[in-house]
Amino acid sequence: MRQAIHIFLKDSRQFRVPIAISLAWTVLIAVTAVEPWLSGPQRGAWDDAQFLVQGYGLVILAGSWVLLIALAFHADALPGDRQFWITRPFSRASLLGSKCLFVLAYITVPTMVAQGLTATLNGVPFRHFIGGLLWEQVLVTVLVVLPAAALASATSALAPFVLSLPLAALLLFADQLAGNWNKLEWVRTTAALLVVTAFSTAVVLNQFYRRQTRGSRTVGLAGVLAVIVVLTTLPWNKAFALQTHTGVPHLVTLQALLTPLPKPNSPQRDSRIQLHFSLNGQSEDTLVKCESAEVAVQTPTGLNWRSNLIRFPEWPAMSAMADGCLVQLQLPDAITSELRPVHVTGALSITVFGPETVTKIPVDEGATVLPSGEVCAGRKFVKNVWSIEKRRVEPWPVSIVECRRAFLPVEASLAREDRKPSVENRLVSYGPFPAQFALHPMFVYQNEFNAIPETLGHTPQSSDAPDVVLAVSRRPIAHLHVNVDAPNVNLADFDFTK
Repeated sequence: MRQAIHIFLKDSRQFRVPIAISLAWTVLIAVTAVEPWLSGPQRGAWDDAQFLVQGYGLVILAGSWVLLIALAFHADALPGDRQFWITRPFSRASLLGSKCLFVLAYITVPTMVAQGLTATLNGVPFRHFIGGLLWEQVLVTVLVVLPAAALASATSALAPFVLSLPLAALLLFADQLAGNWNKLEWVRTTAALLVVTAFSTAVVLNQFYRRQTRGSRTVGLAGVLAVIVVLTTLPWNKAFALQTHTGVPHLVTLQALLTPLPKPNSPQRDSRIQLHFSLNGQSEDTLVKCESAEVAVQTPTGLNWRSNLIRFPEWPAMSAMADGCLVQLQLPDAITSELRPVHVTGALSITVFGPETVTKIPVDEGATVLPSGEVCAGRKFVKNVWSIEKRRVEPWPVSIVECRRAFLPVEASLAREDRKPSVENRLVSYGPFPAQFALHPMFVYQNEFNAIPETLGHTPQSSDAPDVVLAVSRRPIAHLHVNVDAPNVNLADFDFTK
C-alpha cells in the first residue's frame, strides 16, 4: 500500500496542472447546473451561461477524464522493456493500485460530490437521489474509466492512444445503426456494458500482471467486435421477454378482440387494412400501452402472410389508443381480394400502468417533493402568465409524472378525462437500475403559458384562489404478452374504403 501511495503522489505532482484544470471545470459545471426556481418567462445572462457550459462543458469534462487516465498510465507505461519503472522494486499490484487511487481521487470522488451538491442545491432531498448518485459512478467507471484504462495500458504514449480513440466513434455508430428501443433500451445497453466491462478488465489485468501487449490488443479488438454484435443483433422481442419477469403480471389478465373502427370519408381506394385490437380485462383505474404487435393472416385457400415485428411508435404502422392498439398493414392483393372470411392471429406486447396517485401543490407556496422523488412547483408571475416546473435528479423515474395547472376546483379537475396523463413518453426507461449515464444530474421541465387552456372550459376570475398544480403519477405494474386468435374475420370491415 505504501508503494501505491508513493506512485500516486508522484503522479499527482507530475500532472498537477491538468488535474487542477479538470477539477476547476467540474466545479464550474456544478455551479452552472444550479437552477433558480421559476425565474420567469424571460431568459437572462445566467440562462445563457448555463446553456453554453452545460451544452459543451460536459463533453470537455469527459475528455479531460480520458486525458488524465492516459497521462497517469503512460507515466509508467506497460508496453515495451525500456521504461524506468521496470528497474524499480515496484510490485504490479502496487502499480495498479496507484492508478486506481488516481481515478478515485480526481475523477470519481469529485464527480460524486459535485453531482450531489448540484442536486441538493436544486431542492431535491438527499434520500431521493443517493442510490442513483452511487450508480452513476458505476456507469462512469464502466463507460469512461475502464475503456480508457484498457486503451492506455495497451499503448505506450499519448499519440497512439489518441489515434485509437476512433474505436469509440465506431461503437457509437453501431449504437445509432441499431435503432432506438425507447424504454427497453436498458436491456441492450446492459448487455453491451457487461461486454465492455469484461473485455476492458481482461486487458487491464493482463497488462499489469503479464504485460502481454500483443495479446491484450487482440482481446481489446475482440471486445469492440463483441459490443458491435450485441448492439446490432440482440432481438427486441427477447428484451421484452426479459421485461415480462418484472412487475406483477399474474395480477393482470387481458384479452384482445378485433373491433372495427368508423371508416374515413375518403373517395379514394386504400389498400391498407386497419386492425383495432381492443384490450379487455383491465380494471378501470389502470392504463394500457401497446409496445409491439405481430400479425398473421390465413385465407381459406391456404395462403399465409405474416408481418414483421411492429414496435410503437412506428407511424402509421402502429399507434396508441386508449383501449388498446391500432395496427395498419399493407397486405398482398391475393389476400385483400379474398371475399371469404380469413383467420387472423397474432401477439401483442402490453405494458399495464397501475392506479394514479395525485398530489395537490398550491401555487406560490414553494416546491413539493412528490412520492417519486421529483420536485414540482407552480407560480403566477403576472395576470394570466403562469409557470409550472418539475425537476428530478438523474435516476430514471419509476412512474409517469405530469404536473399541470388546474383552474377548476380540485375535485372537479380530477374527474376530467382530458386531465389523464399520457403513457407514451413520460417514462425514460422500464429498467430496474436507479440511473442512466448523464454527467448533468438534473432534469428540469418548465412550462410557461399566457392563455387559458380551452379544454378546461373555465375562465378563472380574480376570486379563483388558491390555484393548484396537480402532480399525477402512474407506475408500470406489469409487462405481458397477449395472444390474438380471431377466426372468420371479414377484411372489408377493416379497410379504409366505405
